[in-house]
Amino acid sequence: MRKSRYSDDQIEAAIRQVESGAPVDEIVRKLGVSEATFAVWKKRLNGSTADTGELSRLRFENAELKRLVIDLIFDRELCKATHARDEDLQPGPDLAKVEAAGLMART
Repeated sequence: MRKSRYSDDQIEAAIRQVESGAPVDEIVRKLGVSEATFAVWKKRLNGSTADTGELSRLRFENAELKRLVIDLIFDRELCKATHARDEDLQPGPDLAKVEAAGLMART
């Protein structure tokens, strides 16, 4: 398939000009393409604008999911820190009881 002389941005700009009221024949004459080619471009762009809405919805959903993951990571780290602090505050085994039970090696 032959590559177009015009970038997608140039094609979109031409279509926007027509949608804003510029005559099609003037635009195609400036670009040096036929009206049939312009119609194909417009058809292709209209298909991609529907994809653009879907893409923006997916980007929004992705951002929400990223925020959720960050919140969950923060909660997990907070729980780990709290648990570690609680273990540090718990009293250790009473050495006298351990020694009395014969569990401590005597040197």
